[in-house]
Amino acid sequence: MIERVHIRSELINGVNNKVQKSLEKFDLWRKAQGLSQQDVADAIGWDRSKVNRVLQQKQTDSIPFFMKSVLNAYGEDLQHAVNIYVEEKIEKDQVIRDDNYRLIRKFDTEASGGAGTLTTEENGETIQVITEWLPKLPDQNLAFITVVGDSMSPLMGSGDTILVHMNSGFLGDGVYVLRLWESLHVKRVQRVAQDEYRIVSDNPIYKDLTITADDSDGFQIVGRVVRLVKAL
Repeated sequence: MIERVHIRSELINGVNNKVQKSLEKFDLWRKAQGLSQQDVADAIGWDRSKVNRVLQQKQTDSIPFFMKSVLNAYGEDLQHAVNIYVEEKIEKDQVIRDDNYRLIRKFDTEASGGAGTLTTEENGETIQVITEWLPKLPDQNLAFITVVGDSMSPLMGSGDTILVHMNSGFLGDGVYVLRLWESLHVKRVQRVAQDEYRIVSDNPIYKDLTITADDSDGFQIVGRVVRLVKAL
């Protein structure tokens, strides 16, 4: 059963005060060094527009990942100049040491055509999430993906976010992210026989699909959906 919740800022987008203060310190240091937002973007491999949104605190879920990136890029010069985390003795590759939160990947996604179809890019960001909401799985086995399309309505629809147990394999009938040939889909999967699966959309206007051993080259279970965050 998938746990369903509505989006709350403190659930997924929570950023602790230490991180926000360090972001403000970094921006003052950047300006003192004569570094433009484009200079920072080039140093960490981001788009300038994304750097701007983070510095303006309009994209708070990216702040922890941003701070890790700039610390890696500018190293001790930055850390000594603004004393980021020195008093807390936090290593730059840890960024946050708070047992109440964990950092989970979120893939950049875009609709690739066809209801329910998604394409993920590996250059996603990291989101800070309250630990108690997450399943007891290693962080590297979890990832957020945004849903596009209505094929799984009313369970989920465009704009909703799913948490996926990546590389789970088939763990019994349930909702999975699947790679069907060249695209990703979120569907309900039922095992019919040893090498045969029924792919079901909750929305009855979409027909079921049967996958057999002959289709194995075009069929892959990416991971099981373990949490669903409904967009308001």
